[in-house]
Amino acid sequence: ALFAGVDAKVFFKEQFNDEKWESRWVASTFPGKSASDMGKFEWTAGNWYADENDKGIKTSDDAKHYGLSAMMDKSVTQKKDL
Repeated sequence: ALFAGVDAKVFFKEQFNDEKWESRWVASTFPGKSASDMGKFEWTAGNWYADENDKGIKTSDDAKHYGLSAMMDKSVTQKKDL
């Protein structure tokens, strides 16, 4: 049997597991789109869940534009493909 080792590095991790997720993320804006065109993300366990405390984010409105961005702990510079 042949086994290959896997070396994985996590560059960014977000679990959206607390109410403070909004302080870590910035809502994106889009040129030519007004505030009313933009949808809001909602922190929720959803409609069907096994644990109501296991929450994440979801889009809350149909036919809206969505975007979020967050800072990484450090920049990623590599000489090989990710």
